[in-house]
Amino acid sequence: VIIRGGTPHFEFVSSAGTPHTQSDTLAVAPEPTLLSINELYPGGTGMGNVVIAIPIDDAVNGTWTISSLFGDPFFLAAE
Repeated sequence: VIIRGGTPHFEFVSSAGTPHTQSDTLAVAPEPTLLSINELYPGGTGMGNVVIAIPIDDAVNGTWTISSLFGDPFFLAAE
């Protein structure tokens, strides 16, 4: 997925339509984290870890979204 500028934002949307984000849990992701990545400009790349607590029953039925702060999200099916 290519994010055109900005810091990436990740979210899991359950099959019931409930969003789950990084701020829903106090768990700490292993290094490198996405918080350690500065803003990405067009053509830039970054890699890191995030922790999002999701309902186990929706792990296969939900949808992941990735977006920049004000950008349109990309939707990825959970597997």
